[in-house]
Amino acid sequence: MAVAALTGCSGIVAEPEAQSVVGVEYAPGLYADVGVPAGDGRRPGVLLVHGGGFTFGTRQDMAGYAQALVERGVVAATIDYRLSRGRWFPTDKFTNAALREAAAKARDDATAAVAWLRANAEQFRLDPDRIAVAGYSAGGITAIEVATHDAPVVGAVAIAGAGMELDQVDAGDPPLLLLHGTADEIVGFNLAAATCEAATAVGAPCELRPFDGVNHSIGGTLLPEMVDAIDTFVRTAPAVGS
Repeated sequence: MAVAALTGCSGIVAEPEAQSVVGVEYAPGLYADVGVPAGDGRRPGVLLVHGGGFTFGTRQDMAGYAQALVERGVVAATIDYRLSRGRWFPTDKFTNAALREAAAKARDDATAAVAWLRANAEQFRLDPDRIAVAGYSAGGITAIEVATHDAPVVGAVAIAGAGMELDQVDAGDPPLLLLHGTADEIVGFNLAAATCEAATAVGAPCELRPFDGVNHSIGGTLLPEMVDAIDTFVRTAPAVGS
């Protein structure tokens, strides 16, 4: 356990240890796991949203991301959200009404999780104005949805995801970072490109970072690179209200 000397004192004081809060209910019937780095002070945080086409998956799917981010000094929360019935992927368009409804449900749950994290910021040694949303596949779509629907976040990182409601993007939205393989066979690369094109057209910040020849498995095969990008993003994006 790390300790720090108190100036002018003969004793020492222990710094807070790392915490792992598992299976806490953030909304009725929905649960989160939160990892808190060791040490004093408020840290930036990332809400991690799993993939699964909005029909399957659990918060544990993003545990590797969470652990890596906590080791870097970032508060990381993984969440479950309401799943839907249907099969909408692979796709290179987001016109299906049931798919859009499924994404809206996930967005509402992730937005509730952001509010819950902010309300419990002191417990998690979290800076409530420095929370980013990041997700893989359907989770990446959800992350963009959260950031473009007025949630108090510093922005969104979408891994193999894209914007679903591009008419909701406006100049006041926080930054978006899209990490996408050019050979993605599940969520077409054209959807990611269209997202940044729409954002840029209205003056919203968006970066599309292509990975040549990489398919939809980018979230697993290039996990260290994805974590690096999320870590840098949440540390450098302007705080909410700044």
